[in-house]
Amino acid sequence: SRPFGTPYTNTSFAHVHKNALFVTVDAFELVGDGLYDYIDVEHGFGGEGAVTCTVNGDGKHINWFKRVLRAARNDPSVDHIIVSAHLPIMQPARKVKCSGQFLDAGEDSDFWKLMNKFNVDLYL
Repeated sequence: SRPFGTPYTNTSFAHVHKNALFVTVDAFELVGDGLYDYIDVEHGFGGEGAVTCTVNGDGKHINWFKRVLRAARNDPSVDHIIVSAHLPIMQPARKVKCSGQFLDAGEDSDFWKLMNKFNVDLYL
């Protein structure tokens, strides 16, 4: 499964292998048009690039994620759900030799709340 009709069609996917669902979610969202250094002081975006870390976007990406999780929990052959998104959600986390980026809204994000609601077994 992929989130067709979104900018993440080729960068987010879900696949069931044996009794486990593996979901990789692209949590990097372009802010602005990407052609210039975007700075939004009010919301704390930009300065060193034009990427924020979220899975909400226009709603299509997070809705795809929700459908994937729901389908897995309704499938008796799926015992485990493993999700990766390349970003820490909970803080504190080590910030040495890394970007220091975290998922926007952290534990208050819809992404995190959905993982809790559908009892995701492992987040990487």
